[in-house]
Amino acid sequence: MTSVKKKSPLWEYFDINSDNNKFAVCLLCNVKISRGGEGKKAGTSAMKHHIKSKHPDEFRALNKDNAAVVPTTIHLAIPGTSSSSVTKKQLTMTESFERKLL
Repeated sequence: MTSVKKKSPLWEYFDINSDNNKFAVCLLCNVKISRGGEGKKAGTSAMKHHIKSKHPDEFRALNKDNAAVVPTTIHLAIPGTSSSSVTKKQLTMTESFERKLL
């Protein structure tokens, strides 16, 4: 089996299935989870969903550990205004298209 670089903190709770690397095995309940493919096509979304739905305490711990790394909200400045006079917000799709047309 080929070596896989594990970047996600989710891998703390999973191992790659020894029979088929398209699957990961939950170390908490031994359930086999599809990774959606092999190599670069393999993802962690199903693993995240499994932890979130079946092991909520561990999911909260993962989110707590990564809260400083991953921003939960993105704020964008509104063009032509100072940040002190207007609350920053993310532009809507309509606002983005209108801005592009200007």
